Amino acid sequence: MTEFDPDFKVDNGALALFSQYLGINDVDQIRRHILETTKKLKTSERTYRCLREYKFTAPRLAPRFYYQDILEDRQKRAQNGENPTLMDIGCCLGTDIRQLILDGYPGTSIVGVDLYRHFIDIGYDLFKDKDTLDVKFISGNIFDDHFLSPSDDIETAPLDQYKHQITYLNAGSVLHLFDGEQIRNFIRRAALLMKPGGWFVGAHVGGNRTAQYQRLLQGDIKHFESADDLTTVLEDAGFTHIDMRATQRLDESRTDEGFVALWLTFKAVYRPSNN
Repeated sequence: MTEFDPDFKVDNGALALFSQYLGINDVDQIRRHILETTKKLKTSERTYRCLREYKFTAPRLAPRFYYQDILEDRQKRAQNGENPTLMDIGCCLGTDIRQLILDGYPGTSIVGVDLYRHFIDIGYDLFKDKDTLDVKFISGNIFDDHFLSPSDDIETAPLDQYKHQITYLNAGSVLHLFDGEQIRNFIRRAALLMKPGGWFVGAHVGGNRTAQYQRLLQGDIKHFESADDLTTVLEDAGFTHIDMRATQRLDESRTDEGFVALWLTFKAVYRPSNN
């Protein structure tokens, strides 16, 4: 398992974010501040690989092919009198949310959701904005009926207020945490939150075919969903106009078995059959 590297370097993405958001331009000062945050992360119930590799220090949503499309589409909807809500499921420390705000997305129209409240609180510490950030954060498990009711006949769970209200739903580095049936369940439940015409976007590790392999570094069994199978799951849940893009991940591929791990990035439009 990879560990937190005490000698990590502040990259250009982190430098730009912290310079703009906190006004810190000194690389060493940024690095010290991040290392203080890392101490808190080490006490977390779960420390994902992306955290141990310091990917929380720079935005990961902004480089995606659909990011500028979201910002431009929001602007058009706002000009037409709409107030489109963006939900980030698996927001972790909320790094992407801070970048969205820097890029003009109003915080009052953003909802961050994560399984662990601890990550959300550490995000406040990392970005020093607990008393100023106007984003709504909610912690809970999307698979839990007491967090998101599975039917419109029940409206008592914390996420129920957002049913059919979300215009942009982001699930970055989330789907690859699940097995095949969990992926299907996640997408079905995510669809409960979507407005017709809303966009579901995400990025995660998949494969050229659906398979399960033991990862050498982590030692666990990982499920890889193929792009074709994921497209079918999205279509079955009411999504259309699916744009799925893939780049190869050599570190998790098995060339001797013909398996190629892929970084899958997608955008899909929610068009349920009754609309």
